[in-house]
Amino acid sequence: MAAIALSTHDADAAYAELRAHGVAAKSPMDLSRPVEGGVARFRLVQIDGTPGVFVCQHLTRELVWRREWQAHANAAAELVGVSLAAKRPFDGLPESIAWERSAALRIRGLRGAHEAHGVRLLPA
Repeated sequence: MAAIALSTHDADAAYAELRAHGVAAKSPMDLSRPVEGGVARFRLVQIDGTPGVFVCQHLTRELVWRREWQAHANAAAELVGVSLAAKRPFDGLPESIAWERSAALRIRGLRGAHEAHGVRLLPA
C-alpha cells in the first residue's frame, strides 16, 4: 500500500480547516500525470507526520474514475476499511481507518484473504 487519499472537493478549504484545528499540513500543491485520454490533474494537501495519508482534490475525475478500470478479477468492489500502523494524527478522520494496527485493507466483494506488498487484503 503506497498511500491513502482522503477525497475533498476543495483542497484549499481542507487545508484551511486542518490548520484551523491545529493540524500540521503542507500548503496545497498541484500535480498531474499522463493517463489514457489526457492528463490527470490533482490538488493535494500532505499531512505532516503521517506519510502516505493525504487529502486529494481530483480536478479531472473523468480521466481517473473510469468504469473499465474499476473491475477486478478478485471481485473487489469497494474499499470499506483500512488499518494502519501509524498513530492517529488528529481527530475527525473517517472511522473506517483503524490506527496503530497491522496494515490491512477491508474490501467488499473480495473472494478471499490475500497478502500483497506487506498488506493484508481481507473480505469485508
